[in-house]
Amino acid sequence: CGPKYRLIPENITAGRNTEVLNLQNILNNKPCTIAINAESRDEAISFFIGAIKQLDISFREYIEAKSCIVHDETTLKQVGNNYKDMILLAKMENCNSIYSLVENGHFIVIPLGADQQFKADHNITLCHLGREEFPASLEMVGKSKDEAEKLSKDSGRSITIFRRLEGFNLNMPEWANPNCIRDLIPAMMVGNWDENKEGDREIIAKLSNDAFENYILKLTKWLSHYDAPIYKIGSHWRVSSLLDIWKYASNYLTTNDFKVYEEVFNSTFE
Repeated sequence: CGPKYRLIPENITAGRNTEVLNLQNILNNKPCTIAINAESRDEAISFFIGAIKQLDISFREYIEAKSCIVHDETTLKQVGNNYKDMILLAKMENCNSIYSLVENGHFIVIPLGADQQFKADHNITLCHLGREEFPASLEMVGKSKDEAEKLSKDSGRSITIFRRLEGFNLNMPEWANPNCIRDLIPAMMVGNWDENKEGDREIIAKLSNDAFENYILKLTKWLSHYDAPIYKIGSHWRVSSLLDIWKYASNYLTTNDFKVYEEVFNSTFE
């Protein structure tokens, strides 16, 4: 079963005041296309809803009454042709008819995952949830200060990981598939490393029982995934959430994994 509380708009907009105000200002002007980039399409849609929920009540009700999520182009055309002045969230791969709908007076919002792109009149890219604002928003739903800070850290301030840790989303991520999860165990054991440091490269090679370059190729495919278990900034690699990976990887750890880890640890700190 899921958690015994509901999320609030502040949980999804925490630390994103600039993006919230940008979206609200755009909707207060002439019809256009708006692309919202997030970790996933669902997060982009949740952000849109959260941003609208924080409007003044009269404008909020006006926007809510005009907003509609559509999942295919046929429905998009039907709604767009039969109603006026709508805000249509187009949750689909191809949106060939959006430009004519904008000309007919509709706002078209395109929610995008991290690996998707769309050239819109306005592009809003969501930053990470705020380091201080996100735990503060968790306290608003009943979490203690310590619980909120721990959840913020364990989730890496990713709403996707947070929802999974708290039981809102029970679907297993793609990278947790038995055919993939073993590749993440060396990264999980290290947590983070710098590919420009020879010592870090040697540790990764030993833990993966492979050449450093070969192991990195296995990880690289996940960098652009909407629910990435790992990310890279410059030469620095870091797992998104140790707890999230551990939840799925722990069942696949072997005695040899711990033996190699112990050997690496002892050789590093001897």
